[in-house]
Amino acid sequence: MTSGRRKVAVVHPRINIGGGSEAVALWTVEALMDLYDMTLMTMSSETEDILDRWNDFYGTHLSAEKVRLIRFPLPRWLARTGDALRTARFARLCRSRAVRYDAMISAYNVMDFGRPGIQMIADFSFSDELRRRVAPKPERGRFALYANSPFRRLYMAAARRHAGISDEGWKANRTIANSRWTAEMMQSWFGVESTVLYPPIGLPSRESPWSGRQDGFVCLGRLEPEKNIHGLIGILDHVRARGYDVHVHILGSSARGSYRRELAALGRERRSWVFLEGIRHGAEKDEILGSHRFGLHGAANEAFGIAVAELVAAGCLVWVPGGGGQVEIVPEESLIYDSEEDAIRKIIRLLDSPEEAARIRGRLRGHIRQFARENFVRGIRRIVSDFFDRPS
Repeated sequence: MTSGRRKVAVVHPRINIGGGSEAVALWTVEALMDLYDMTLMTMSSETEDILDRWNDFYGTHLSAEKVRLIRFPLPRWLARTGDALRTARFARLCRSRAVRYDAMISAYNVMDFGRPGIQMIADFSFSDELRRRVAPKPERGRFALYANSPFRRLYMAAARRHAGISDEGWKANRTIANSRWTAEMMQSWFGVESTVLYPPIGLPSRESPWSGRQDGFVCLGRLEPEKNIHGLIGILDHVRARGYDVHVHILGSSARGSYRRELAALGRERRSWVFLEGIRHGAEKDEILGSHRFGLHGAANEAFGIAVAELVAAGCLVWVPGGGGQVEIVPEESLIYDSEEDAIRKIIRLLDSPEEAARIRGRLRGHIRQFARENFVRGIRRIVSDFFDRPS
């Protein structure tokens, strides 16, 4: 580590390979590690080669010589509790160490450091009321714990007390929103002004020719009920029933519990055209994206949607639900649906109109460049520099 530089810590509760906010955390460190004395704090319990694994998946170049990695141990009892209590413990640990750094940066939502810092809004999991309003979790299986109940309210209040978070504390931070939609929600719900900085997306050096691609779909993301993977399979069921020989590759971390079993059953019943690929990265992932024409996304009101941006960057036409930040990635009426029936109609319309598909691809090719990693790197460097330049 280089002495004499300002000390900056980037904090993220759990950096699991495959997530979008994890990409933001690691690319924030990547952008700043040649300018500041960098520390990355997380509760990850991965093995010692985790930096190499992160680099391999996210395209970063982090090294122990440039980045100090602090991994807080997760007690066994806490591993079996909900996310809010784990995150609360992490927030408390980060707050206790904030005085050692010149700047603290939360790469995953609001955090009260006991002094002004920087926070990057990834979703609204920190506000149960807002989360239920914009992106409710399906209240089944383990997600029944997220239902609005006296137990849930008591649990969230306990987590908040344990974290030591106050509204005054986190609102004193410089806030970064991952989309214009997120910034609007932060303003309308909390009265907080945000700087919009889109997450970093790797753009391929060249795009695979459309003529050599398959009439198939790719779905990216965590395999959880709120991602509506089962609904996407249902949409394509109807498309196929109307005579279109399409298939889908579903890439993402394994679902848990009953939802894993549900997806596995759907896959077995449709094994000739539904392919559950698990996590893919690097050249293997690029090959799947670059050899297919279409993408399909199912999460409602996603704050941004890195998976959507990756598919568009790979040259795919991607259908997304209306609402959220994902429509800023795909600002095309023909690719935005408000129901399964609407999605079926719009997919078939473009399957039948290669000329219109070509026009939309051309517009998206220019639009996607604003999400390039280098724009994120410049943006976060400017924000941190401005943070240090402002009067204390």
